Amino acid sequence: MVAIIDRDDPAVTDPSQFDPQSFYALADPTGIVHIRWVDALPAGWRVMGSLVYTQMPFVKKPGAGGGFAEFDDDFEF
Repeated sequence: MVAIIDRDDPAVTDPSQFDPQSFYALADPTGIVHIRWVDALPAGWRVMGSLVYTQMPFVKKPGAGGGFAEFDDDFEF
């Protein structure tokens, strides 16, 4: 997954600027980063930045069949 995070978002330095209608990269009390939407900033969590763009690559599962053998390139009658 590729995520572009705006670390210059005002909520990073001022939690009162937190927008409940935006997606953020948030750090929990243990330091683990979560990219998600929340109604309110949970206690002990901090804003790392706002999510600008995300992309998840399509990865075909190794060994997965395409369905019908007739459509497979290696199929022989």
